Amino acid sequence: MKKILILEDQPEAMERLQGVIASAFPDAVCKGITTLSQLKSTHLTASYDLALIDLNLPDGSGIEALRLLDEASPETLLIVITVMGDDAHIVAALSAGAQGYLLKEQGDRQLVRQLRELPDGLPALSPSVVRRMMNHFQRTAPNTADDGQLTEREKEILTWVARGMR
Repeated sequence: MKKILILEDQPEAMERLQGVIASAFPDAVCKGITTLSQLKSTHLTASYDLALIDLNLPDGSGIEALRLLDEASPETLLIVITVMGDDAHIVAALSAGAQGYLLKEQGDRQLVRQLRELPDGLPALSPSVVRRMMNHFQRTAPNTADDGQLTEREKEILTWVARGMR
């Protein structure tokens, strides 16, 4: 990762993320911006390897930023970094093009490790986000008790249908 963009409006969080990036990618050039309008006015024409995007911005949504960056620079890895870990935000961000979803509650060492694994193809996902996703699929997946075998009654009915009965 050589060129990295951080979209974060809180100064303390911006400073923290810049430190995380410096630890994860010491040779990278990191640009920090604080608003959606800054992104729109000057940064959509630039090419970045990685963008860390907060969802809560003073002049818009990080979801819009994801869509804009995904359209302008599809090769950029888009990673959400936020305090919002509910299903609605996770689904919206992933649908808008996010390739990772990190929560700010994670420690710096864990964030550095996850970011360093990005070039290896490992997605940056907070453990609690992964648990939410797993729970969602466990609740919504088809019943696995069905082994695909027909019951005796179903076989009987199919036999009747094959004989021309209704």
